[in-house]
Amino acid sequence: MIGSLAMFNGAADDPMIARALYFVPAADLMVRMVVPREVVEARLQARMRREAAAERLFEVGVVDNMNAFDIFDKIVNVLQGAQLSVVSVRPVDQESTASELCRVEEEIVARLSRIGSPFINQMRGGSQCPA
Repeated sequence: MIGSLAMFNGAADDPMIARALYFVPAADLMVRMVVPREVVEARLQARMRREAAAERLFEVGVVDNMNAFDIFDKIVNVLQGAQLSVVSVRPVDQESTASELCRVEEEIVARLSRIGSPFINQMRGGSQCPA
């Protein structure tokens, strides 16, 4: 939500984003999907071509949508500056996506183990990740 608000504000800087993040509950872990700009832009253009006319009336343009990259970079910078956990996932192909998701799973399991979650034993048996 903060990303969308900052994107449409047009003047959101790191201090403003930090103030906004102060008012929302802190996440234990943030997972960021990092996809190359050109891939996102191609998918966005394809999606917009398939939209009905009524949907296109409310859609912001490709350029405005692509500005979200800069906003999310700012959000990650603020979170990392505040020593909050951000795991970046860079899916390139099916194999790397599976590997990256296993890395996220391992991070979640490690965090649940540290707090003694009763769900941890259930999760370990159902993992598709190599041990």
